[in-house]
Amino acid sequence: MLAGASVIKLAVVVTAAVCAVVAGNRSYTAIGEWVADLPADTAVLLGIDADRRPSEAMIRRRLQALDPRSARRRGREMARHTDSRTSARIPASDRRGQQDPAWLTQP
Repeated sequence: MLAGASVIKLAVVVTAAVCAVVAGNRSYTAIGEWVADLPADTAVLLGIDADRRPSEAMIRRRLQALDPRSARRRGREMARHTDSRTSARIPASDRRGQQDPAWLTQP
């Protein structure tokens, strides 16, 4: 890597790509354009430096290098961690009759 070159974290690239896909973009080119067109304040909220955004090529390389099994395993670990933290913060009495989705209650 070149001295002084900044590294955009994988989590930032994945988050931006997921948001772009949810917004209706399906190709790497469309995802890259969506990221490039983000308002500066939205980019910062996603963890993207407003002046240095990931390119389409970077997004493509980073996503293609992901191991789906590893990503699935990490996703499950994060969901378990989030579930335990969420249930501790929101007492049942504060849910006002809402039921937990089935996927939150399964081990």
